[in-house]
Amino acid sequence: KITKGRTNLLTCYLALLLSTFIKAGLLEKLVIAAKSGDKLISIQATILLGELLHLANKILPPEYAAQTHCLPSLIEVATSFDADQALRNQASGVVSCLERCIKNENR
Repeated sequence: KITKGRTNLLTCYLALLLSTFIKAGLLEKLVIAAKSGDKLISIQATILLGELLHLANKILPPEYAAQTHCLPSLIEVATSFDADQALRNQASGVVSCLERCIKNENR
């Protein structure tokens, strides 16, 4: 964001760090962890994924934030009848949780 005042170095640092994480494939790995059978890891990965997606939409330029959509693989599993039912249910739960996170942040 171009502002008339001073540049916020913390925001610049967070944007750089976030873009590095995204390029390294962190969001895709979090989707994999969120679909895992371990409930605690799944919950933590889902929360972290939601926060990172929110932060990306908030501080990254729109053309870069558009690249953060790792959700197609998650949606594919949640809607696929070829996938194991437990995995499909887990993916559906993750999608629902992310949707609730988005609704809460927009309030």
